[in-house]
Amino acid sequence: MLELGCGTGLVGITLLKTLGVRSHLFTDCHFRVLNAVVNNLKINFPPSNENDQEEELYKKRLGQLETGPPQKISEEMVERTSYHHKIPPNEEEEEEEEEEEEEREATVRHLNWATFGAQDADTYQGKFDVILVRFNH
Repeated sequence: MLELGCGTGLVGITLLKTLGVRSHLFTDCHFRVLNAVVNNLKINFPPSNENDQEEELYKKRLGQLETGPPQKISEEMVERTSYHHKIPPNEEEEEEEEEEEEEREATVRHLNWATFGAQDADTYQGKFDVILVRFNH
């Protein structure tokens, strides 16, 4: 799934949590928004191995809801940086026994519609079953 103009990532995260979407690409044009999405993914999908160190990191990220996320994607590098986050299996998926288990992943990257052209459209054509677009009126 490709989400154009993802904002904080609420729609994509909800789809990943409820529908079991295998792959979701979050895009936006502002580096601060992209960093918020990275932080929101980390909060909503903490690593599946639960040890004390991971638990402390998770609590720290929850605290960042008030202070803002740390900068993973810099303004200077925003156009050349992608962030990949593995989505751990949800409880229903853990119960199902599949012979070939597909990994779930979310990707966050820059996409500026002001400079988006036909060449860019070819990059995405045929790679996504669903493309989400939000229009502001």
